[in-house]
Amino acid sequence: MWRQLKSVGALYPQMSFCILPDLPEVRSCLEEITSGVQAFGPNVILEAKATNKQNLRTLSALFKEDLEKEYRELLEECNEFLEEIQKNEATGNVTQTEVSELEEALHGLEHWFEKIRGRDFLGSAIQKKVQRLLNRCRGVLLDFSEKAQRSTLRNRQGA
Repeated sequence: MWRQLKSVGALYPQMSFCILPDLPEVRSCLEEITSGVQAFGPNVILEAKATNKQNLRTLSALFKEDLEKEYRELLEECNEFLEEIQKNEATGNVTQTEVSELEEALHGLEHWFEKIRGRDFLGSAIQKKVQRLLNRCRGVLLDFSEKAQRSTLRNRQGA
């Protein structure tokens, strides 16, 4: 196939290639990025348009598939977060130190979610599932934090 394309004038530059959604916030970021890489060599920005509805559906499916993969990774990390809390409760490791570590971990998960959601211009259905699981993580962490506070108070009263 590449020979056929080459025979009709295809150019195969030794450059990285990516496809971005045509959104104002993406264009703004793209201007910043390209001004920073000009010192490393030429860069070319092209506007592309799907030639038919099937191509547009295929491209949309590729974007959706990529985002959903990342959402699934985040779901996995959220489940591991919940397992960590269960493990801590089972082993009696219910301390303020552990609460602080878990709060930091949850903050990272929430930040990751916001980054993914910021690129989810197609409104992936899995987004709501991730949001519900993050809400559950917050609730479970709140319960864990309250248990740690009660444990700390008991330890102080017993001392």
